[in-house]
Amino acid sequence: MVGLCGLVLTGCAGVVRDSTQMLRITSAPPSATVLLSDDQVCTTPCELKVARAQDIQVEVSLEGYETQMATLESRVDAVGVAAQGGNALGILSVVTTASALAFMSDIGEAIGGGGGGLGTVAWIFGGAGIVAIIYAANRDRIQGKLRSIYPNPLHIELQPRRSTAQPDPSPRSEREPS
Repeated sequence: MVGLCGLVLTGCAGVVRDSTQMLRITSAPPSATVLLSDDQVCTTPCELKVARAQDIQVEVSLEGYETQMATLESRVDAVGVAAQGGNALGILSVVTTASALAFMSDIGEAIGGGGGGLGTVAWIFGGAGIVAIIYAANRDRIQGKLRSIYPNPLHIELQPRRSTAQPDPSPRSEREPS
């Protein structure tokens, strides 16, 4: 029973958050092509599903405008930490339940009813529950479930390309009349 409680409570961040998130990208002017370092492509404004666990390089281009680059950072955030806190509460719950069952077993033995080894069983399953919770907490960390991509949304202001035409260096008087 205690082990089952531990298994039910494992991986709270995994229940609350996915290892991916939606990234919204806009540009001025719109209709720019976006290329992410994971090879996803879209046209602004757009939303893409991205992994939380890694930084992302973004390239935004539009004909007639300078190509813009941006780096989105993967950072631990408050929501992820709060979700991970559920794993700690799961450990506390398992330990408390195992302690209570062991105590009831000891009381049963003390009053002559026999505990039937319930205390030992409670601690064995409690330990298994704790191991499962620790495993799930580490899995959530590795999968990036404690992290988010910043900034999100990403807005890019594209700058017009400078004209490549060179001005006529000859004095005005030497030019042909217009």
